[in-house]
Amino acid sequence: MRTFSVFWLVRILMFIAVGQLLDCTAIEPFDCSNIKVGKMIFNLSTLNREWNQSIIEKQSKGVMNTTYRINICEPLSYNETLGKNNTCEDGTNICAITTFKSYDSDGDPMIIDVKQIVKNSNFQPISIFSEVNREILFNTTETLEVKLGGGEYLDEKQKANITFFLGQPVDLDPDVVDYKNNTLLIEWKIRATGNDESQGDGSWSLFSIFLFLIFIGFLGYLVIGVAYNYHTYNSHGWDLLPHRFVNKITLIGWFVFETELLLNI
Repeated sequence: MRTFSVFWLVRILMFIAVGQLLDCTAIEPFDCSNIKVGKMIFNLSTLNREWNQSIIEKQSKGVMNTTYRINICEPLSYNETLGKNNTCEDGTNICAITTFKSYDSDGDPMIIDVKQIVKNSNFQPISIFSEVNREILFNTTETLEVKLGGGEYLDEKQKANITFFLGQPVDLDPDVVDYKNNTLLIEWKIRATGNDESQGDGSWSLFSIFLFLIFIGFLGYLVIGVAYNYHTYNSHGWDLLPHRFVNKITLIGWFVFETELLLNI
């Protein structure tokens, strides 16, 4: 009876642990105020507004204007009355709208293309921090590269690679460098800097606390079981271990077997 109860206890703890691991691999909402790269933390919340960058191209018959609407922190404002052919869908973070106005026309520019590039809720961002020596002297520029995605255009996945140049006097407008291979390249000079997390309070993560509590519970169970077997059955040696050593090996085998099944699902 005791072996059966412990068997189910181990299975429950196993499912909890695997659930925690699966949560770690799920797509987390992009938080621009708390971007973690290694031991560095970056707060880009000052960029939480809509930024616009226009690329104007003069052609033989008129002017083509591509306007990039950008807000990496929150979805862009959405006006459903415009229709899907005139604006990106709700939840978009970076949207490119191209208009064309003929030299012979006195009316408003005509929207000819709408491209959804970034939708944070559909993509797990990738962040890279580096220090780039711009000059031979000790002039070092810290950069943060963030790769966003989640958008689609003509059934093709879209991405944006944004390189932030940190520690500037003010937040400047984003500079759209290029768009190629379904990827928008942006350089952005901002005043935010990184903070070293290793110099913080050294607090534990929830998963670390969870593992620590499991260890303390198992240790307490082992000590109480040894004391119970000694005083109740006058056991000695391996017989002091609760549920016998052989039963523990069996439980470990079941644990490994069930873990492989879950990971292969």
